[in-house]
Amino acid sequence: MGLFDKLKGVVKGVQDAAQSKQEAQPQILEPVEGIDIRIYSFAQARSMGAGNDVNKSRAILAEYGMDQAKWDRVNTEWQRRMSGQAGDVNATMALMTEYGKYFGQAQQGQFGAAAAANAGQAGGLNRGQGAVGSEPCTLERYAEIGGAQSAWTQQGRDVNQLLQQQFGMNALDWSNLSQYWSARIAGDYRVGLRYSELQTQFEEQYKAQGGSRGD
Repeated sequence: MGLFDKLKGVVKGVQDAAQSKQEAQPQILEPVEGIDIRIYSFAQARSMGAGNDVNKSRAILAEYGMDQAKWDRVNTEWQRRMSGQAGDVNATMALMTEYGKYFGQAQQGQFGAAAAANAGQAGGLNRGQGAVGSEPCTLERYAEIGGAQSAWTQQGRDVNQLLQQQFGMNALDWSNLSQYWSARIAGDYRVGLRYSELQTQFEEQYKAQGGSRGD
């Protein structure tokens, strides 16, 4: 048995365990004040896509029957569950998988089409699946963005601001890229190894520079 086959077996075992835990703890997916994980994910993605447009954000929430106060309560509870406070790690992983799938399907922001096409694809490793469609960016670019964010976080810098300044992106765009590349990595462990290598190199580079490459 090759390394990739072994990896698929390990991942399948984790996925089966997560599914089992989700079925054993269905309360982790119970709606919060009538808002299930699908609607929550859509609202979250669309609100992020609205950026700083408060009126647009309010209009989006209203479509789902929420005002700001209700959204704050709903968001707090779903975030609590996804942080692992509501159960064991496998149940949390199952919930995060559902969130990521629906978040990508919302097709918001840059690379929204790539995210929608690959929403939930990363979970298909044991079925021989991988990413769908063309690359929204190169692996090297994806690794650079990931490495830069890791360096900025360790330096205590404003990651969102620097992400916009350096790469013309926001957190939603990064999430969309990750939908594609997570599926790609899940389909070929060699891509994952290369990403890890590149990401580490870029992280060290940005940490050494104390800022963006353009500084």
